[in-house]
Formats: sequence, structure tokens, C-alpha cells
Amino acid sequence: MKKLMLLSATLALLFSVNLTYAQEAPKTQQAQPSTEEIQEKLKVAVKAEFANVDANSDGAISLDEFIDYSTQEARIKAENAFNGFDTDNDGLLSEDEYMAALQNMMRKLAEQIKASVANQEAEAQQ
Repeated sequence: MKKLMLLSATLALLFSVNLTYAQEAPKTQQAQPSTEEIQEKLKVAVKAEFANVDANSDGAISLDEFIDYSTQEARIKAENAFNGFDTDNDGLLSEDEYMAALQNMMRKLAEQIKASVANQEAEAQQ
């Protein structure tokens, strides 16, 4: 289970490295990073992430450090989602705000699925 959690964190870091490259490249010319550049960026990102999790800087991540860090990250994500849902900024979610947020998420998911299916169909026709 621990290996799976670390693997998913590493994959998330790799995705963010690729996303950073895509955002930094000019819109008209999407430069593709070399494998070496991606590996180097990933190493740097993993070292930084490791240092963030290793709260006591002993060179190892204990279960408590991992849980504390994961809980903190989950809280930040939850707070950001809540603040996005709270459209009137009163610190509370009404049923209408909650329903609107869920409908918005479902609409975006449906759009992503449609786009993915369209891409697959286009690729199949080529």
C-alpha cells in the first residue's frame, strides 16, 4: 500500500513536470522536453517533495510524517474545493451551492469524456 501511495505521488509529480513544460512553451510552438530533461526535473521535484514530507530532516519518512503530510495536502485540497463551492463567500455551503458545484463537476466530466471519445474516434479513422 505504501509503495502504491508513493508511486501515485511520483506519477503526480511527473504529470506536473510535463504540465510545467507545456505551460512554459510558447503557444505556437509546443517544445517537447527530452527524456533527460524530464528525468532531471522529476529528480528535483521528488527531492523537494521528499524534503517536505521528511519533517524532522532525518533522511527518512516515517509513517507519522507521511500521514501528517498527506492529511495536510488533503485539507488544502478540501479547503480550495469548499471555497470554490461557496459562491457567496459566507463560509457555509447551502444546498443550492453544493448542488451547483456537483452539477458543474459532472458537466466538466461529461465534456472530458466526450472529448476523449471524439479523440479516440478520430485516431481510429486515421
